[in-house]
Amino acid sequence: MELWKNVRGYKNLYLVSNRGRAKSTNPRWKNHKILKQVKNQQGYYRVGLWKDGKQKSYSVHLLVLEAFHGPRPYGREACHNDGTRTNNRSSNLRWDTHKNNKADMKKHGTYIQGTRSPGAKLNEKQVIEIFKNPNEEGSAVLSKRYGVSTETIRSIWKGKYWGWLTQSIKNNLEGE
Repeated sequence: MELWKNVRGYKNLYLVSNRGRAKSTNPRWKNHKILKQVKNQQGYYRVGLWKDGKQKSYSVHLLVLEAFHGPRPYGREACHNDGTRTNNRSSNLRWDTHKNNKADMKKHGTYIQGTRSPGAKLNEKQVIEIFKNPNEEGSAVLSKRYGVSTETIRSIWKGKYWGWLTQSIKNNLEGE
């Protein structure tokens, strides 16, 4: 049975269902219009919601989670139990830690890192070059050379970005 609940912040305007669908409750439509879901670059469904003449785009899984599992607890993120980003049924969603979400993604084979990431501007060879010479050239010089921000360069040096690769390099250097 499909259950419908109000979308937080859009009471009496939009509803989401436990099956991962969204609909408008605008009285102009006789049978409440099911909203078209559009897949974003990361593979998640999004819908556009209107309020006070302005439209905002929302991830469907977050709307379903908030409606059926409550507001996002501090330090938690949305997790798909089966690893399928398009399965937004409330029974497939949960709030969990980043660590557990990452472990799930690795288990399901959906974890994207490095050059497979849609927003990646660097390849592994470039990251290795950046990581190996933090003192020879400043972050400003390297950021211009590679077309990324100085913050990206510093994050690579700290292991915050591409940490799985930089940790491997660090281990190899220490072993020499």
